[in-house]
Amino acid sequence: MVVDNRSRLEAVISSLAIDEPFYVLRAKDSCAADTVENHAIRMKVAGRDNDMIRAAYQIAEDMRQWRSDNYDRSTPSRQTGTRKKDSVHAGDDRADEEGGSE
Repeated sequence: MVVDNRSRLEAVISSLAIDEPFYVLRAKDSCAADTVENHAIRMKVAGRDNDMIRAAYQIAEDMRQWRSDNYDRSTPSRQTGTRKKDSVHAGDDRADEEGGSE
């Protein structure tokens, strides 16, 4: 699914209240797709709109596909089996050892 993510992000941000917190997940984050899928499951249990639930599942699948196509193959630690000594958890802005988010 090809979408103009920048326009979508700008639309979402412009719809937020000035002081409303929000969180962004990137496909590069190894936990993102599972997190979005878990949210879809929770929406279903809460009785939310089926279109929103389907959209969340689709985003999770799109994230997995993007990561497979673009990120997993180019990560040196995955290709060589070496581990990065720095991680996002240590304040570094590079991907963590599992290829997580920035």
